[in-house]
Amino acid sequence: MRVEQVTAVRVTLDNGPICILPVHASLIGRLAPGGLSFVDQKGDHRLEVGEGILRVLKGGVTVLTGSVRLIS
Repeated sequence: MRVEQVTAVRVTLDNGPICILPVHASLIGRLAPGGLSFVDQKGDHRLEVGEGILRVLKGGVTVLTGSVRLIS
């Protein structure tokens, strides 16, 4: 799944929840299973994700996980 022009991503890492905005510092974290939400030009979206890896680099967020389910 590829999404463009996201203005915010909310997700839970193994050490707690995080909100990622476009100017967020680079990071790599361990993704905890549960909800992931993001906002783009079409509105708010929610996914359920499994364990995985979250990577934030300038200009993008990458989620690597074995399971994703669209909630809304």
